[in-house]
Amino acid sequence: MQQVQITAQPMTTPHLSGVEIAPLTHDEAMQMSTEELRRFQALVGSLSDADWSQPTACDLWTVKDIVAHQAAHVRGFTSLGSFLGQLSPGLLRPYLKQGMSMLDAWNQSQVDLRRDATPAQLIAEINDHATASLRGRDRIPAFVRGITLPAPGLDQPRSMGYVFDLIYTRDMWMHRMDICVATGRDMPMDSDHDQRMISLIVRDLAEKAVKGLNGGAALINLPGPAGGRYRIGSDAQPQATLKLDVPSFGLLTSGREKAANLLTDSRLHISGDLAFGRIVLDFCENRVLY
Repeated sequence: MQQVQITAQPMTTPHLSGVEIAPLTHDEAMQMSTEELRRFQALVGSLSDADWSQPTACDLWTVKDIVAHQAAHVRGFTSLGSFLGQLSPGLLRPYLKQGMSMLDAWNQSQVDLRRDATPAQLIAEINDHATASLRGRDRIPAFVRGITLPAPGLDQPRSMGYVFDLIYTRDMWMHRMDICVATGRDMPMDSDHDQRMISLIVRDLAEKAVKGLNGGAALINLPGPAGGRYRIGSDAQPQATLKLDVPSFGLLTSGREKAANLLTDSRLHISGDLAFGRIVLDFCENRVLY
């Protein structure tokens, strides 16, 4: 690994305040979820036999386990019974007794239910239920979408609509990246779908940074078609700039990459107030719900 580049220099590059990024609407969310599902289907359909057993950044899961996890998500939206069935107390109890959170118990139980499924069967489960799943997500009643419940990683109130519209799609997007990393593929990034996905990650990060950076601000510079230049924090003038590639930003904010590792990696370049830049880097680690 090359040593991270650190320089002190003024920052005059135009940027967008992260808290001013437009929130996701339900109509846009359905377009994004449809496109992300299409891309995920294309990726898993291209996997070789050897790819399915590869370990991933999700410590307990192989590529096959990630696909099983997403198959459960797709199946869960096909009907109310399917969704509630995944939350059966009898199904989750053994995992909760192991000390898992409700979310981890939910996810792991669904992966374990598909332990004996073949890759072809998992692909078929996703493909066969894709249309019904998207239709089910679109038809969730407003009174359900408006419910606000505590969830792991959220330190601001969030609605179930936020979870259904944004988090499920972000989760699939990030797991698509997990599969690409695990199988040695480059994940194509565009200035439409992927750029919007990144901007919404920045938006969540920026909302937390208003208080989390204690009055300071930083510029997050993400080069490439899916990236952009965003200010996070409450100050109008950034004191430091963090420049890193889009995949590394996703890995960092989701907790898959450690800030300390990036400090010894050429993927990161810090400029401006170097000490504050390191504080911002630490702040970004595992900060956004995926």
